[in-house]
Amino acid sequence: MPGELLSGNKSGRVWNPQAVRELSELLTGKGYEKTIFPADCALVSAESLLKPDEQNIQFISRFPETFDLAEELKTEAWIHGNREDSGSLAEKPADRTSGYRGWQTVREIEGKSFGFVAVHSSNPEQRKERSLNKAVGRVQKELCQQSAELQKQPFAREPDAMRASEKLRELAEKKGFESSISLKKVGNYSVEF
Repeated sequence: MPGELLSGNKSGRVWNPQAVRELSELLTGKGYEKTIFPADCALVSAESLLKPDEQNIQFISRFPETFDLAEELKTEAWIHGNREDSGSLAEKPADRTSGYRGWQTVREIEGKSFGFVAVHSSNPEQRKERSLNKAVGRVQKELCQQSAELQKQPFAREPDAMRASEKLRELAEKKGFESSISLKKVGNYSVEF
């Protein structure tokens, strides 16, 4: 397994349980029996949760949103008042350092008990805002490119120009942007977006 090359088509849901079992076998008898394996969230599915447990393998992973329980746990952790303060992972600069709080619980999946920890960062809004701004910028750039292409396109008839521009305007509004359209007739019709 160490250094093993796999097909790009091999599913993480298949590979992760296999990798955890192989690591467990590799470390058995070497004093690492109580090791907690960090695992990709692809390990966590109703089918694969039984495999590591069958061999008494402990792992920690992000709980995937494919489980309805994920949203339930996040909501409960948010409402629950007695989260444990874990401090921050860095000391400087203090204004950019996130603090972390955790909340623990045990729940059952497919009749087996699992421990869960919900971790809350004191500073997620800045990261979310940066990510959102990047995403908005990408969408805006795409819309501008589509608009530029539309403006270069000549239309023989006004209804054709209106139909094409309305389609782009509707797309822009679906994505949260306001837009306006004007038509110019210079020989053929052209669109200004």
